[in-house]
Amino acid sequence: MTDCWIWHPRDKEHYVYRQCRPRKDYVWEMVQFDGSYHLWFEDRNWEFCLLLAIDDATGRIMHAVIGDNESYENVVRFWMEYVCLHWVPKSIYLDRFSTYKVNHEKARYEKDMITHFESAMRQLWCNLIFAKSPEAKWRVERCNQTLQERLVNEFRLQKISTVDEANKFLKEIFIPQYNALFAVAAKWETDLHQPIFQEQRDQLLRIFAKKEERILANDNVIQYKKRCFQIEKPTNNEYLIYPKKHLVVHETIEHELRITSWWKDVFFKEIDYNSVRKRRAIHYSKLNQTAKTAQQNDNLKKKEEKYIKSKQKQCESKAQKLFDIIIDRRSKTGHF
Repeated sequence: MTDCWIWHPRDKEHYVYRQCRPRKDYVWEMVQFDGSYHLWFEDRNWEFCLLLAIDDATGRIMHAVIGDNESYENVVRFWMEYVCLHWVPKSIYLDRFSTYKVNHEKARYEKDMITHFESAMRQLWCNLIFAKSPEAKWRVERCNQTLQERLVNEFRLQKISTVDEANKFLKEIFIPQYNALFAVAAKWETDLHQPIFQEQRDQLLRIFAKKEERILANDNVIQYKKRCFQIEKPTNNEYLIYPKKHLVVHETIEHELRITSWWKDVFFKEIDYNSVRKRRAIHYSKLNQTAKTAQQNDNLKKKEEKYIKSKQKQCESKAQKLFDIIIDRRSKTGHF
């Protein structure tokens, strides 16, 4: 059948064997992080997302929070609580979700194409390691599978059906019991968490804020999410204000805004968006009107110059004809 081309032989699929990566040697050297969507309260509530961080060396649950989804705001709140409890980890092992990494092809070659979360972690000197498959971070995936079996039953037994009650139960009861049962001893007990000072704790909201660049218009106004902000000139020469200047807008998860110029805060006030649009429309209409009148005047001047040149050519041609006629008659009569 193969010789007669009735049966086409196929190569066997090559099986890729993925060996389990050994645990890290030091406590809290690397933290694995993931989000798990599940019916944690069964039919008593909607589907929620469990944000989970475990230590790679010991398998301990470092922090766990149930939230609505894996959005940037929920992830930032999770890591702010984590940093206040355990300081900053040396590295975080996570997936390539859009909250954490830009998955566009150009991001491979352009180092500036990073997410807000990656930029904030760089300021905290935390290294992000992005897994290329779920098997790569199998410890946190296996922990999620275990919690989907055990935690759901615990919520049912405790008659918990709200997110606030579930987070309180996780923090006070479940996580200590789980760590006592399943945590293992690390090879070295050295803690590699980086200490965070009180000044940095006070600045966590600013560090995790979303940052977007805006260009200052000619009327010292910038726009951000259909809102207009008038940049005020400082009393002392702290910063310079001029058109086409690049400013950075910082928006925290609590929707507080801050505008900076070269890491210096800029004084601003919010003004009405419609009034700015109307004022700019009037300004641009005046500019267009003046440009239009100037263009009309130029066209009239060009027409006048063209008319004068045409009249001059007509007079020159008539004079040349008369001169030719006179020369021709004198040549015939012989009188010059």
